[in-house]
Amino acid sequence: MKVYLFLIIFLIASIIKAQEKAYKIYNYTELFEMIKSEKDSVFTLENAIVKLDTVYDMRYSYQVERNTFNTWKERFFTKDSIKISKELKFNNVIFENPNKNTLNNKYEGAFHHIYFKEKVTFNNSIVKLFRNTFLKEVRFNFKKDIHEVVNSVYKRKVYPWCDIKNNDFKNGLDLYSSPDSPSKSPIQLIIRNNTFQKSDERKNMFIWLSDLTYLDFSRNIFKGEGDFDIELDGTYDIEIDQNNFGDFYSTALFALKQAPSLFLFTENKFKKPVLLSIGKLKQDYIVDWSQFSNGVTEYFAFFKYLDKNLKVKGINDVTNLINTKDTFNRYFNQYRIQDKNGFKLETRFLGKFYTFYKSQYDMESANALYVHLKNNETKRLKYLYQKDPSFKKFFKWKVNQFLKLFSDYGTDPSKAIIVSVYVILIFALIYLFFPNHWDNHGKNRIVNRYTFFLKYINKNVGMQEVYFEDSKSKIMDYESFKNLIDTSNQKVPKFFLVTALPLYKWAISGIKITEKLLKKIDIVQGRWSELPKHKRIWKSFLLIFIFVIAILFDVFIKILNALMLSVNTFTTLGFGEIPIKGLPRYLAIIQGFIGWFMLTIFSVSLISQLLN
Repeated sequence: MKVYLFLIIFLIASIIKAQEKAYKIYNYTELFEMIKSEKDSVFTLENAIVKLDTVYDMRYSYQVERNTFNTWKERFFTKDSIKISKELKFNNVIFENPNKNTLNNKYEGAFHHIYFKEKVTFNNSIVKLFRNTFLKEVRFNFKKDIHEVVNSVYKRKVYPWCDIKNNDFKNGLDLYSSPDSPSKSPIQLIIRNNTFQKSDERKNMFIWLSDLTYLDFSRNIFKGEGDFDIELDGTYDIEIDQNNFGDFYSTALFALKQAPSLFLFTENKFKKPVLLSIGKLKQDYIVDWSQFSNGVTEYFAFFKYLDKNLKVKGINDVTNLINTKDTFNRYFNQYRIQDKNGFKLETRFLGKFYTFYKSQYDMESANALYVHLKNNETKRLKYLYQKDPSFKKFFKWKVNQFLKLFSDYGTDPSKAIIVSVYVILIFALIYLFFPNHWDNHGKNRIVNRYTFFLKYINKNVGMQEVYFEDSKSKIMDYESFKNLIDTSNQKVPKFFLVTALPLYKWAISGIKITEKLLKKIDIVQGRWSELPKHKRIWKSFLLIFIFVIAILFDVFIKILNALMLSVNTFTTLGFGEIPIKGLPRYLAIIQGFIGWFMLTIFSVSLISQLLN
């Protein structure tokens, strides 16, 4: 038995030793020399370790320096690009760094400032850093034993990571992994500040990663048109933010097997609608709803539409149909609204986000999403009415449209106030051209102004005297009241005498003040026709100025009366009496009904927002 056990141990040790010997070691300089000397158009390297040699490989290294605020700065020793015209294939190749620390400096090996003119494929291979490279086409394929390969190279447990920044990808990026294992693959990917372009040679770009440890996909820019698929099934931590996807149709599927621990999906820019599928939304996730301003729809609902109507045969057909604008637009603008099941799936998908935002007390996003839900409902009501017209369907459709216009379906009470102000102003404009009981002089006001100024021009008296003559009837009434006070002295209680005299002075104060004001401004007296030419011009200018001021005052009072009439009618329907005649009287009744309806909706929407 001991002999068999010894043989088994010896055999295992031999296998491990053979595996260790299978990995050849090169430095970066040797690697690129081999690529240069390769006569074939394709260079292949398998089962190898590429180590940074700080003596010979300074061209392929950079230095990391710690700054004052504990941030890192990368310093490259050269910025001239190396041009490689061969296709490259790396199978089970690990690019290892020495992690040599000199004070605060750290040397790292990287693919930087390299121009790859042909396709580069990394099968189960890890390159730690990509910087400032141009790649025609690159594909990463991480298999389930990638961490085992890395651990066997380092002879210890290592968490491999790949940092891809500031690169130009002419034909996009393909990332693929399929561990098919219940345990997570300790791969960490950082893809940031890159430019992805799509040429006519390709139909789509994709990142399909399963059971990774971490993905940071941020601040990347997409140019051209196409489809970008990103599927992260079971990835532990996910950050996707501040990317500009441009005119790409984006398909995103996250956490289909297991919800990630960290999920950040914010500040991305999409010009086209997004096909999105997310598993369970935890309360501590961060998802920015405003980034979907151009539309978002449920991925699986779209897939069911394709399967039902177009009989797709696999993921390649889906990708091709996504790129077919007519197909996608037909689904987005018609099917998900008109089809009963499609509408239910879409509503359920959006409802998941609505519940998510309310659980975070993010009422701004929740309200925006609710408006989106109701907009879809309004579109469906319109479709149902056009399909089978009836008054009930028409009324429900128009009520939804009104609620959208008036208060964004009850989510924005301030909008209700703004619309109410518009209604008040429109009706006030109508009332302005019709007399009402609140105008003391009505249309005779301007006639009275002309009469006053014509009398003044033709008389050799001051302006205050003309005004006194026009106001004589009012003054006589007040004089009679004063005479009554004087004759009643010692015949009535003093209370009446003491209070009556101030009342008399207050009553004539307006007339007295006007007289004094007119006396001040009337600096050129005499008949206008008898004055010298220069005084006549000056008096004409003065009179026209005063006349215009008076007319503007009259117009202001008229506008104010019309506005107050409109406010009164809108809020109270004239306290039971409408101070206007003719056609505007019936318009006032309509305005009163509109005001009652709109103020009721405003109250309900305000209470709803307060409760939320």
